[in-house]
Amino acid sequence: MSYYEVSGSAFARALRTVSYECENCGQGFSYQFELIQGNTQTENTTSTNKDKLKKIVFSLKEIAGPIALETVKNEIKSLDAARDFGHEECPNCGYLQSWMIKSWAKVDSSEVGKKVQLPSTILTGVFLVLAIVLPIQIPSISYLVSCLLSFVLWSIGVFIIIRYAMSFANKPNKDFGKVDKENIPTVTWSEPEISLFGE
Repeated sequence: MSYYEVSGSAFARALRTVSYECENCGQGFSYQFELIQGNTQTENTTSTNKDKLKKIVFSLKEIAGPIALETVKNEIKSLDAARDFGHEECPNCGYLQSWMIKSWAKVDSSEVGKKVQLPSTILTGVFLVLAIVLPIQIPSISYLVSCLLSFVLWSIGVFIIIRYAMSFANKPNKDFGKVDKENIPTVTWSEPEISLFGE
């Protein structure tokens, strides 16, 4: 007897609108972000009847929908609690609002990490080879000393790479003087809704 895996998927979405008054120029703007979360349910069946399979898929979608909806609701709570409202430069003057810095820093740190990853990997390979080859080329140096020396040099190299990458990182509002004003954005979410894939 053969079993076939049948799956049904659904997703839930909610639209966030962030309205704010720029702390630097005083102009009002808004931007939107669509939050989407999906869920897939599976079931094994021996049936090959198309009508029966359609019913199974639909029932799996009905199970997946509320799960996706709950995931979206939890994500909304998490984003609001963290005051993570996304970020954009003011369309009028280019200023990054004080309450946007946290969200901006998260993205910027990720970009710095990508710049560091490749050279750090190459550096690791080089010093691993050095740790192995050095005692062979210079017998008076033990493997322990070779490993310690390679680790110290590797640490210095990685530190230099990170500092170099950080020097190219964007610095928010570097072209602006001191702005004392700190506004609070107005954040609204649409009612989360379920959509079934294929319907």
